[in-house]
Parts: sequence; C-alpha cells; structure tokens
Amino acid sequence: MSSVFNINDAIDRPIVNGLSVFNVLQQVYGAKGIPFPQKPKQGRPSMIAGKYDVQFPNEVLIGDNGTIKEYTDTVLGKYEFLPCTINGYLIPNSIVLISGEKLLIETDVIESGTVFEKVFIRPYDITIISTLIGYDGNWPEQDFETMANLFKEQDLTTLKCISTNMFLQPKDNFLIKKIDVLDSRGTENVEVIQFSGSSNIDFELEIL
Repeated sequence: MSSVFNINDAIDRPIVNGLSVFNVLQQVYGAKGIPFPQKPKQGRPSMIAGKYDVQFPNEVLIGDNGTIKEYTDTVLGKYEFLPCTINGYLIPNSIVLISGEKLLIETDVIESGTVFEKVFIRPYDITIISTLIGYDGNWPEQDFETMANLFKEQDLTTLKCISTNMFLQPKDNFLIKKIDVLDSRGTENVEVIQFSGSSNIDFELEIL
C-alpha cells in the first residue's frame, strides 16, 4: 500500500514517526527561505522590488552635529536615517562604517611595567554601502552613473554624515580608494554599490 506525502499535514505535524520534516524540507528547498509556518509559495517570484506602502510627512530632524533623519518622499514613504552625502549628493539608502586606530609605541620598563606613547591617529577607514533602487521598476541608471562618476572623477571628496562628522574635518575629508558593485540577488531594479576609502587631513606648512 502506498501513501501520499501532504505538506500541509507535515506542517501541522513537524515530527512524523521520528522523522523531522524541517530537516527533510531543508534538503529539498535549501537552508534559506523555508516559509514556516506556511507552506512554500508556488511559482516564480517577482524580481522587481515593490514600493513602500507607508507615507511619512516632509520633515527633517537635526542633531547637534548634523542631520539624523531626512524625510525625502511623501508618496513612497521613503526617508533616510543618518543620511550621507558626498559632494552634496545624497547617497541612496546608505550604510556608513568608520574605523579608527591609534599608533602606539610600547616600551617595557624593568620592575615597572609597560609605558605607552601615542604617536598619532592613523587615517580613518571608511566604508559606504549604498542600495540604488529604481522605484519606477526600471534599472537605476542615473544613480548608478552618478556613483561611478564620483569614483572616476573625484578622488578627494567632502563626506557629510552625523556618524562621521564627529571624527573628520568639515571639507575635503574622504579619499575614495575603491568601488565594488555587490550582488543584488538578480533584482532587476536594484544595484548595491560599496565605496571604500580613508579620511584626509589638511596640513599647513608653518615657516618660522
């Protein structure tokens, strides 16, 4: 006598005769995207990102050192948290990472311990990840071109973001060293761009 495997029954009874349905479906569908507690969706999903449903008013919240939130679109309900600009261009959907390090000289002193001398602070390492989205369903060509030109035509730029303003000088503070076009998972109207670079410090020659 043969039996038919019913996925709805399996979801209601995740353990059947000592056999884990979770493990079985993981082997069939892979570790990602198992849509419990509902059954897997049928058909090919859309590769175009949808629009936002929530609407926000036009509003800008200002902190002591710059903008914290900037509402930019009342139709799509899109806003930027900790918005980031390079040469005045608002980097779309940005994530900004900054890392600093002090160069120290360690000297061992007999019967006393170790003496630390700070020599200087190294240039900050800065990474900016931006997700470009064509909200009309098309590939974001204009934003992609702008990002590419920032890398090709501008070496020393002015980066403004509340999370970096604490550490950097106001102008000419970001040297773009590298650009990466990251995996967008095949989404037709999305591109992910990453800038990597270092901070810049202006030096003035004093003649005594």
